[in-house]
Amino acid sequence: MIKKILKTQMQLGSSFMKMGIQANMKNNFCSQNSSNEKKDQQNQEQSEQQKKQQQEREEAKERAAKEAQIRKQKKEEKEIEELKNQYEAQNSSFSTASQFYKLIKSKLLLGGTGLLALFFGYQFYDITESNVDPVDGTKKILPINKNYEKKLASSISGIFQGENKIINDNKRLYNKMKKVQQKFNRYEKLNFPVNGNIYLIDKDDFVFFMLPNGDIFVSRRVAFDLKEIELQILMGYELSHLYMRSSTKNIPFSQFGNILLMKLFDFTELFSQFVPLQEIRQYYTLPLSREQENNNMIMAADILDELDVELDPESLKFYLRDICSYFKKDPNAYILDFYKKHPNLL
Repeated sequence: MIKKILKTQMQLGSSFMKMGIQANMKNNFCSQNSSNEKKDQQNQEQSEQQKKQQQEREEAKERAAKEAQIRKQKKEEKEIEELKNQYEAQNSSFSTASQFYKLIKSKLLLGGTGLLALFFGYQFYDITESNVDPVDGTKKILPINKNYEKKLASSISGIFQGENKIINDNKRLYNKMKKVQQKFNRYEKLNFPVNGNIYLIDKDDFVFFMLPNGDIFVSRRVAFDLKEIELQILMGYELSHLYMRSSTKNIPFSQFGNILLMKLFDFTELFSQFVPLQEIRQYYTLPLSREQENNNMIMAADILDELDVELDPESLKFYLRDICSYFKKDPNAYILDFYKKHPNLL
């Protein structure tokens, strides 16, 4: 009985012990579980707090960036405003200066245009010449007057001298031409002395040409073959061209610019190299109209009559035809038709 009681007590004690251990274990588990929950809660709170702090920092950065952007924008606006004020201040002063400059410029332009107009007007008046044909009475404005044409002819003469071989050392032919030239010196109607230089050209062509400055170019063949009276006829014919300004009438006013340039440099031969002088020169060798040639023959007869050369216009034509026929006998000679062409230096 006692053993049963002891056994029962032992069993009860063991049961109580197990129950105590289980209770203790349960308590420990609950305690541990509670602790873990607290830690999780703390971790969650810390995480939320960190997120909140991170969000606050980001918001602070955004606010700082916005504030910096606003400050920068305000600074730029301020700088723009300052630049605008400076520009307006400068523009105000520049506008005054610009208006003054425009006023001066317009005055200078107007004055310069007026001076140029006066300059060209004076040059046109000084260089050109009104001409009346002594035979038919026609009037024409020539692009160059006699005085300047003589200077121009001197430059052209220099070109001819350079292009041809001059043989003035042939005294017999030179003196023959000089004698013919001197016979015309007393003819005052031409209003200029016939005392230019004589240039004998080493050519077999028919060349007899006289420039407005009085220079005479004659080929060796003409000076040798023609008689003195025939040379007088040629000289009278050439002088009629100069007196009637026949070749000058061929020069168009499009050459006025070149003539003006040469006149400004006093028709110096050096400057002539830089001007299309060949264009002007050609007008002294261009063919003349039949009407001009006939008028020249009438004037040549008048000149020869003053020199006591007993020739009427018909006789003059006869002598001219005789001279042309002489050279037509030679097919290699330069054929000169006085009814169609002016003497040429080609």
